Amino acid sequence: PRFLAWSGPTEGDVAGVPLRTMGRIAGLPGIAYSQRAAFMLMLAAPAGHPAAARPGQVTTWALIDNPPQSRAIMVAGRRPSPSRADEVMINETAARILRAHVGSMISLRGFRPDQLMPVLNNEVLHPAVALPDVRVTAIIRTPTDLGDSGAPSDVIFTGTGSLFLTAAFYDRFAGSVANIPGLAFHLDRGLAGLPAFESAVNRLTGHRAQFELGSDAATAAAAAQRGTSLQALALLLFGIIVALALL
Repeated sequence: PRFLAWSGPTEGDVAGVPLRTMGRIAGLPGIAYSQRAAFMLMLAAPAGHPAAARPGQVTTWALIDNPPQSRAIMVAGRRPSPSRADEVMINETAARILRAHVGSMISLRGFRPDQLMPVLNNEVLHPAVALPDVRVTAIIRTPTDLGDSGAPSDVIFTGTGSLFLTAAFYDRFAGSVANIPGLAFHLDRGLAGLPAFESAVNRLTGHRAQFELGSDAATAAAAAQRGTSLQALALLLFGIIVALALL
């Protein structure tokens, strides 16, 4: 729970509206902080080994803006500069999959915007958009990394390996690579402020916005808490049995 609170929890996400409108949503009353990011439909592989890229292994995201409340444990290195399109950070799972460390180069191949829906519908297509290699500047850990998604390995938009690109990368390649922008939000009043926030967003967007409540971080944290609680109970019972045996 402390890790989740420190990392910057959110109540949900807003999608389905233009990026400029998301900027206006971020300025609505009642929002404590928000983060705009985009899921980038790409495959990542160790530089020089493009054949190693397989769908579902590493999910790629672009952090369009990153509030100070959104924190991650720096396992190694430093955060990439938002103004550099050639710098990325990855989580520990992605580092293991890509056999990468701070300073490693990662190759990226993107899907075209018109390939978005076919790929999301699990149609096998070739990522035709060539992109420059990027350099790993940080390996991070977030609450989402505490659990396993349990997703099939061939589904590209789920998985526990994550690669985070910069705002500069998004500005440069958003028009040529299929992507889905979204806004994660945390409200001043938490869930109690959600009805008023949804009403304000619907008025602003003409009911075109899509809401997804909850967060992957909170789900993973809850699963980890359940797992460790079970282990703690098992150790307690074992200790009691040993104590009785000694007695």
